[in-house]
This record gives sequence, C-alpha cells and structure tokens, in this order.
Amino acid sequence: MTKWDIAFGAALAILGAAMIVVAAGFPAIAGLAVGPSLFPTLIGAGMVLIGSVIAIQTMLAAPDTAQMPLIPPFLSWNLVLISALILFFLAVVDWTGFSIACFAIIFALLRVYHRERLLVDLVLTIVAVLIVFVIFSSVFRVSLPVGPVEKLIFKFI
Repeated sequence: MTKWDIAFGAALAILGAAMIVVAAGFPAIAGLAVGPSLFPTLIGAGMVLIGSVIAIQTMLAAPDTAQMPLIPPFLSWNLVLISALILFFLAVVDWTGFSIACFAIIFALLRVYHRERLLVDLVLTIVAVLIVFVIFSSVFRVSLPVGPVEKLIFKFI
C-alpha cells in the first residue's frame, strides 16, 4: 500500500496544482476583490496540501506502520470523486454554461451519496443550482459562464 499512497498523494497534489493554474486564467472582475478563481484556487491549494502530506507521511513512515493506510479507503474514494468532478466542471463550464455544469456535478454527488429516489435528487439539484446561481450572480456579483440555460433565463427576465 505504501507505493499506492505515495502515488495517490502525488497525483492529488498534481491535480490541485493543475486546478490552480486553470483558475489563474479566469478573468478578473473589475471592482471586485473576489472573482471566479477564488474557490477553485482554494480547493486546488487544499488538494496540493493534502496530497503532499499523504505522500510525505508515507515516505517517512516507519516500516512497521508503512502497510497501514494513512487515510481510509472511503476517504480516498471521496477525494478521487470530488477531484474528478471539479476537473470535469472546469473542463465543461465554458462550453455548457454554469447551470448545466453545476447541475451535473451536484446531481452526480447526490446519486452517489444520497441514493434516494431519482425525482428527489432532481428537485434537490435544481433548487441547489438556483440558489448557488442567485448567490454568486446577485450577491457576490460574479460573472458566471453563460450557456443555453442562462441565455433562456435572460430572455425571459
């Protein structure tokens, strides 16, 4: 397990660094201290920190404890899933717009962890996307990527 922990930690740190690089390319919003790159940068920095700690602790572990996983398998799965969904969001958000990309990751998380009825998950996802959209666009005044859903909404407003 030691080699896998080192590889996992290094991969997590590299993915976090990639998120920071991609987020640095997000356009700043004039007059606002907080832009769309803040949260991906914070999450990426956390991934770099956690991945580095996992890899370094594994390399420094005593031989008798080296076979014990530093993090439980469930947490490893969570880190991989969340990292993959964030990278998916970053890859598709400019093409699909904020609402569709946000819907995809929230719905995926609900289906994986919530495992309730499909209709309940759909309703919760729609409500969550609307709340996040209103908070970021109206309260924080963040210019979110526009896709077909946002164009349709702006047509009626």
